[in-house]
Amino acid sequence: MRRFVEAAKEVLGDDLISVILFGSQARGEADGWSDRDMLLIVAHEPGEETLLELALATPPRLQFQCHTPEQLLTAIRDLRAPQMAMVDGG
Repeated sequence: MRRFVEAAKEVLGDDLISVILFGSQARGEADGWSDRDMLLIVAHEPGEETLLELALATPPRLQFQCHTPEQLLTAIRDLRAPQMAMVDGG
C-alpha cells in the first residue's frame, strides 16, 4: 500500500488531497481473499492518461477510486435523499 500511495503522490502531485483506506481492510474484517480499497481525494478530476499511470502503479488486489470533494458531497447527498424523503413522509 505504501508504494501505491507514493506513486499516487508522484503522479497526482499537488492535486492529491487525501488517501483513504476503506472497505473490509479498514473495518478490520479482511480475510485472505480480501482486496484493499483506496479512495483518492483529488483537487481536479484526473484525465485518462493520469488514471492509466495510476492503474499501472496499482499492485494486485488493490482497487482505487479518484473523486473530487464536490463529487463526494454529491454522492453523499444522493445517498441521503431517499432517507430524507422517508423522514419527511415522502
